[in-house]
Amino acid sequence: MLTNENMSKTVKINPSKKKENRTLSKERVNISVPQNVDDLFWCFYIILNGEHSYAIDNSFKKEKEFKIECIEKLRKIKSELKAFKLRLNEIENELLNEKKITIKTLVALCLLYKINILYVWNRKYIEIINNPDETINIILNENMEHKISYDTNITKVNYYRENYWFIENVSKPLKGITNYTHSELLTIANKLDIIDMNNKKTKKEIYEKILEKI
Repeated sequence: MLTNENMSKTVKINPSKKKENRTLSKERVNISVPQNVDDLFWCFYIILNGEHSYAIDNSFKKEKEFKIECIEKLRKIKSELKAFKLRLNEIENELLNEKKITIKTLVALCLLYKINILYVWNRKYIEIINNPDETINIILNENMEHKISYDTNITKVNYYRENYWFIENVSKPLKGITNYTHSELLTIANKLDIIDMNNKKTKKEIYEKILEKI
């Protein structure tokens, strides 16, 4: 788990918002999909400000204004970004010039607004925990489509932690082969659901299969 204290990397749904934003009817659909070009950004924005904040008619203008505002604020937490191996100039470029933000910018925004997020994709996850006492928000990347999961109970969170591979460094998910034992590589392969992995495989064979998967 990533926290500001131990630099473990964890991501979660808006802890700073009032609880009413997260109180949902049992009949409600579990997933919310923002219909927008930068869907990852809008998942974050809705987590931060609530669903009422998303309006199709002026979403582009709102998106640009908010991103520019974030650039100014991010410059004040440059040291925090550096601790997570994030480069301010790359984050600024994404917010200002790119059509879509990446996981790196998502992490930066979570640090800026002190939001907890669990981001899940392809049997991998990153976790940004800024406030251990608050809800962990979950964003799912399914076939390159980002969704907000409203199933945020601790059982669901622990399921991802136990069965998916935790990514410590977004920029470099897999370290060099010498940094892992045979057993550790086998565990990663199993969490990535790589078939035909067993103790008979060499470290190199397992490592190469993991590289192919990610």
